Amino acid sequence: MNYLSRHLNFHKLRIKEAWNHKGNRGKRVTSLFAGYYWFFRSKITNKPKDVSVFQSMKFRCYPGSSHAQSLFFNGTEYDNWDSMYFIDNLLKVDDRFIDIGANVGIFTLLAASKVGPNGKIISFEPLSKNFNKLSENIKLNNLSNIKALQIGLSDKAGDFFFTDADVSSHMTEMSGINTEKIKCFRLDDILENESEEFVITKIDVEGMELLVFKGAEKCFQKELLPIIIFEVNGLQERYGIKSEEIKTYFRQKDYVLGKYSHETKVLSIDNQLHEDTIAIKKNYLEKINSRFRELKIIYQ
Repeated sequence: MNYLSRHLNFHKLRIKEAWNHKGNRGKRVTSLFAGYYWFFRSKITNKPKDVSVFQSMKFRCYPGSSHAQSLFFNGTEYDNWDSMYFIDNLLKVDDRFIDIGANVGIFTLLAASKVGPNGKIISFEPLSKNFNKLSENIKLNNLSNIKALQIGLSDKAGDFFFTDADVSSHMTEMSGINTEKIKCFRLDDILENESEEFVITKIDVEGMELLVFKGAEKCFQKELLPIIIFEVNGLQERYGIKSEEIKTYFRQKDYVLGKYSHETKVLSIDNQLHEDTIAIKKNYLEKINSRFRELKIIYQ
């Protein structure tokens, strides 16, 4: 009974998410058919399928991949709707981009589609199984301007265990099933010789965000990271981090916090944390408007 109940709940949640996703407007039924095509195909074969994303890129979908599942069910590669469209609108040819917690590379490919062959991307992914697929997607698109690193980032260097045993990959204090010992560095160590800004830094490290920030003190001093997009989902508490600490940290660095709505083209600055938070160096706000002319900035 528990087995049946779990499966019914899975499909109920999957259908609800697909039906409500903004990428499915006007094509809900079609996307549900596509999603269940992928679902049943994954049960029959382990072979991957290459699909087109961001117009010029290819993305290799593997059975069991949550990214592939979202792509088929949600009818769009813009799964993180607002934050991905913010990146899409703001990045320009020859820009530089950092992807921390790149997973299999969907944000990396989005950035690559915008910055072109002369732009620069650095992607970090600690877990081997994700890093291998990230590397595969980079190779599939013949991208030579991406530096992919299989390391972790934190506030101190050392060897640490990472796990994806509870769906989201993150640092853990103990070894066990689905864990892997990973070398960690500070972002300051990796970008020590960099002097040119990376326009956008995207961070998805399942609660470790503040630790990554604290390992980037010199980067902040050199103003290498003017725009940071990061997720806040309550998981920072497993590292003893309170939300107020994150807000205080950015306030001291002279950043503002807010969120973006792609529907209204509005960036709301409220200095609060959101599921997809955008942190912007105050002196960079004017430059954002020159890059994204349709954007409206509202202070709340």
